[in-house]
Formats: sequence, structure tokens, C-alpha cells
Amino acid sequence: MRNGLARFTDPTSPVFGVASTVAFGALSLVDPARLSPARRRAYRTGLATTTAWWTAVTTDRNRTVYVPGNVVAGLLAGGTVWALAEASETLDARIMTRLEAAGVRHPRPWVAALSAASVLVSFAVDRASTGAEPEVRPEDLMRTRPVTRQVREVVRGILQASDTPDAHVLLTQLAVAQESYFDDGDDGFSTMVGFEVPDEIVRVVPHNQVYPVQARFRASNGTELQVSLQLDQGKLAHLAVDIADDVVDEGANDIAEELLNRWPDPADLRYVLEGTDGGSLPAT
Repeated sequence: MRNGLARFTDPTSPVFGVASTVAFGALSLVDPARLSPARRRAYRTGLATTTAWWTAVTTDRNRTVYVPGNVVAGLLAGGTVWALAEASETLDARIMTRLEAAGVRHPRPWVAALSAASVLVSFAVDRASTGAEPEVRPEDLMRTRPVTRQVREVVRGILQASDTPDAHVLLTQLAVAQESYFDDGDDGFSTMVGFEVPDEIVRVVPHNQVYPVQARFRASNGTELQVSLQLDQGKLAHLAVDIADDVVDEGANDIAEELLNRWPDPADLRYVLEGTDGGSLPAT
């Protein structure tokens, strides 16, 4: 048990690398503006605690003083995150607004992916600088597998909802795509799944876009959710579930991760097409 816990405080441990990457990535997926006051306090506590933990683990612990420097650094980092939470969330909202104004649909999953990638790169650099034996490299924790049936059915439904040349190209990509995931031992449901598609395959333009057809369905508590398909470099990039863009109920403070434990059944989906005014129209 002690050795297991030690892996979470060892800056060269792959367990720490994966856990910190997943933690920061998951926190970045949360939109604090959608949370109730109680959940926002919980979110801030989680972010401050995760930052304190990560800082304490990655700070040099070789100095022998009455209070270890890494502990002081961790407490300072966590306290700073808590103190600046209001300003940070305001900045977060502005960044999301500007990204959407620039044409990036559903930017939060992209920001979360960037956050996770930066933590993973930091871990890899720290690990390399210690001279530790690369028994398991962070990139070795990435795995691919055939696209699962549930994911394939959701993607196929989105693409078949509109009979366009792009849809046919992407269906061809889907036939040869692989799912990418972290092999961290957690078999729980994730609201985002990535794809790997061969480079030599035919691509669509524009290369970077959210596919204009979305799938809509309701969670068990009635909250409207949407499934979006992101394209990158003209290929399938990832599939993500989020609260629907047009949900304006101030009481809808849930986040998608708390509402689902599996991908929706295709029979429960309805498809909408993004309109020229930014609204949604039934897909034909």
C-alpha cells in the first residue's frame, strides 16, 4: 500500500505522470461558469489541491531544512490558485469567448487537451533531467484499439445524417480509424475519445473544424446534451459530449461527466445542423 501511494509522490513515476495529466485535463474540461456556488467551491478546492500536490512533488526536495521546500512551494501554489480563482475564471471565460468568436466551436476540449499535453511534457522533461532509467516512457502509456461499437455507431449516425461528399470521406476514415487512449488502468467512461487515422487517407476541407452536424439527447435528469465531432488536419480527431450550447437554464449546473456512464444509444439521438445564424436546424 505504501509503495502504491509513493508512486503518486515520485516525480519520475509513470503513475504520477498519468495521474497528474488526467487530473489537470479533467479540471480543464469543467466550465466554472456553469457551476452552482457549492460546486464552484468544490471545483476551486480540487484545482488548488491538485496544483499544490503537483508543485510539491515536482519541486526539488533535496534541501534539508526544518520545513521541506517542496511543501512550502506546494502550499504557496495551492493558496495562490485559490486566491486568484475569481480572476482566473473570469480570464477563462474571456478566452473561451474569444476562441468561439474566432470560429473555434466547443473550444474547451481543445484547451483541456492542451493542458493535459503541457503537464505530460513537463513530466517527461523532469523525468529525463533526473537521469532515471526510462522503464516506462509517458508516450508508452498511449495505446490504440479498434473503435468501439458504441463510439462507431454514434459517429456513423452523425455522418449519415447528411448526405454530403465530406460525410462519405469521413465514413471511409472511420472504417480504418483507431481509438487512442491512456492505458492508466482506469476503465471508466470518458466523455471524449480520440481517433488516429492514417496520414495517406483522403481528407476533407476545411482541415480544422467541428463537423456541422451534431447529435442531441437528454441525460437521465433531462439536461440537453450534444455530441460533437472535431476534425483536425482534414481527419477525424475526437468525439466529445458536452452540455448543449443553447442550454440557458441557470439551474443546469451539471457537467457532462457527472451525467453519463456510457455513450448514448443511437435510438435516443436526434441530429441537428448548424445554421448560418449560429443556431441549430433539424438535419435531413
